[in-house]
Amino acid sequence: MAALRPEGCLGLLVTGPGQFRARLTQVGLHRLRISATDEPLSRVAVVAVPADMILVSLPLDTGSTAIWGGIRVGAGEFTTLGLGQRSHMRTEGPCRWGSTSPPTATPPLS
Repeated sequence: MAALRPEGCLGLLVTGPGQFRARLTQVGLHRLRISATDEPLSRVAVVAVPADMILVSLPLDTGSTAIWGGIRVGAGEFTTLGLGQRSHMRTEGPCRWGSTSPPTATPPLS
C-alpha cells in the first residue's frame, strides 16, 4: 500500500478470497511517474490525484477491466483524473493496469 501512495492511492480494500500479493513496477523520470501493476485478486481503492498532476490509467491486457467511479474501462480505453480529483477504482478479479502521472506545469528554468 505504501508503494502506491505516490500514485495517489489513499486506501485499498481486498474483496477477493486469498492472499493479496501485487507486483508493482515504477519508473520516475524527473517529475513524470510511470507504473505497471499486476494484481491477482479483486479490490477497491480510493485514489486522490496530487494537486499538481493528472492521472492517466489504462488496462494492460484484454482480460483486465477496472471500474473507475462506476464506469467500466476495458481494453483499448483509458481514464483520466484531473488536479486533486478523487475516485474509487474497483477490479472484479485479476487485473493488469498501467498509469502515468505527468505534471501539469513545467517548472521555471534556473
